[in-house]
Amino acid sequence: MTHIIERKSPYDELSKTKKRGLGPEFICPFIVLFFATILRKLLRHYHISLPYTVILMLVGAVLGGFYQYELIKRFTFIADLTPVQILSIFLPILIFESAFSCDPHIFIKCLGQILILAILGRYFV
Repeated sequence: MTHIIERKSPYDELSKTKKRGLGPEFICPFIVLFFATILRKLLRHYHISLPYTVILMLVGAVLGGFYQYELIKRFTFIADLTPVQILSIFLPILIFESAFSCDPHIFIKCLGQILILAILGRYFV
């Protein structure tokens, strides 16, 4: 008596799905960048003194209020990420943005304190 074991390939599942056009995973970043660009232009035009990142957070909070609707859920697949994945994605961007906008003179002046805190934080935390 021989038993034949049928192995399924992950490509079998992909071939069964029928996708038409581009999904929200592809279009969502472009939509977000489009609205962020418009928001940035409006902030500069009306001379609003709030930081750009604070306003983006407020817009995200407003959109989060509409999460109950199916249309918004299609574009919020990032909400299913774990906290570690979110930090892995956004923390390098935030650190780069902070370093890029830092005044070089102040950075060099504070470099000793920065290194002390970084070394102590590395070994004791």
